[in-house]
Amino acid sequence: MKSAIAMSREAVELMLHTKGDKDPLTIELMGELSNRLMIGQHAVEALAYADRAYEAALSTFRDPDQPAVVKQLSNYAYALEATGQFKAAEAQWQRVLEADRKTFNPLSPQVAMALIGLGRARERSGELKESLANYEESLTVMKGYGATTGSELAIRYFAIGRAALLARQPELAVSSLTEAIAQGSQAYGRDSSRVHDAQDLRAASLTYGGDLEAADRILVKRIAQDRSTHAPSLPPLLRYRSLLERARGNAAASLSAAQEAWDTLMATEDPPPRVQGQTLSTLGQAQLDAHNVAPAAQSLERAIPMLLAAESLPTPQQADAWVALGRVRLEQGQYDDAQRWLFNAAGFWEKFDPDNVFGGEAAFWYAQTLVAKGQSSLARQQLLRATQLLETSTWPIHRELLRRGRAELAGKSPAK
Repeated sequence: MKSAIAMSREAVELMLHTKGDKDPLTIELMGELSNRLMIGQHAVEALAYADRAYEAALSTFRDPDQPAVVKQLSNYAYALEATGQFKAAEAQWQRVLEADRKTFNPLSPQVAMALIGLGRARERSGELKESLANYEESLTVMKGYGATTGSELAIRYFAIGRAALLARQPELAVSSLTEAIAQGSQAYGRDSSRVHDAQDLRAASLTYGGDLEAADRILVKRIAQDRSTHAPSLPPLLRYRSLLERARGNAAASLSAAQEAWDTLMATEDPPPRVQGQTLSTLGQAQLDAHNVAPAAQSLERAIPMLLAAESLPTPQQADAWVALGRVRLEQGQYDDAQRWLFNAAGFWEKFDPDNVFGGEAAFWYAQTLVAKGQSSLARQQLLRATQLLETSTWPIHRELLRRGRAELAGKSPAK
């Protein structure tokens, strides 16, 4: 990649010197250099070239909907994403989509590509439902112009599955990722990294959907593969293992996997803050389940600002961390702070997906805070909501919360 970047940079400099930045070939070469710089992890420089190429194209062709201009706008949107400017990228992808819909058939590859770009920017901003809708529409467009197999379909099924997983829609996630694996195996090969990534997300989706044995079979195989090759996908796989063991109620195994995930991540070069936040959140939850309250507090207090900085809107992932930190504050006797975190988590689920089982988990722990503060009437309302939602889960840890909730509603004091 270094040699490709060097050759592309040399070509751009030669064209700038001989033809100037308004020449169509110069503009095209600047866009190509921007893309290569992004692939080479030089996002800031890539953004500078993408911006210059787009402005030069707009100045040269003067029509913002002209395909040559829109192509450079797409490059600019990609570069904004690469530098973490997801809301700005979303705005540019929206412009690309509008222009492509004017210029091309609504059922065209250009429209499908713009939709997946818009969906990706929204996903990274935390707009999960909007992102999922964009991905699904992109797939519909592709099928509308006759695409039935291939890498582009695999990419879209993978994107739908990933967004559905993040939005805690495990049934949709599993079905989409199953199709992504099938399409990806044909396009890239069964042992390709893209197929492995889909398998990993499918394992997490199966866990959220309650098929713990199927998830376990995938994780055993994939963790062994990644340990043998020191693959960069090992830390998230270990996070999924920690989630699975937490669902089973196996606190020691969950903590072991979470700690290994964190240690493995820290051994990599410059892990993204978002991934650090995800891993610390998992570690904090596992530490709390293992009754290591002080370390859990430290992990969660570090994780939450990282997750908040990575996503402009609250997400289920953030709500998990809020629930865990609220539980920590309960253990520490800091009831006002506990109530703040758990109120936010319960409120998030009521707005985002009121029928989701994880809203039941948040409601259960919010009720415990209300009991501690003597607000018994409101606590009962939350316990009723919690038990109704937790009834839908097959997770052993949720079944235990359901047992406790029912006992409390009956006026008993169950053993914790």
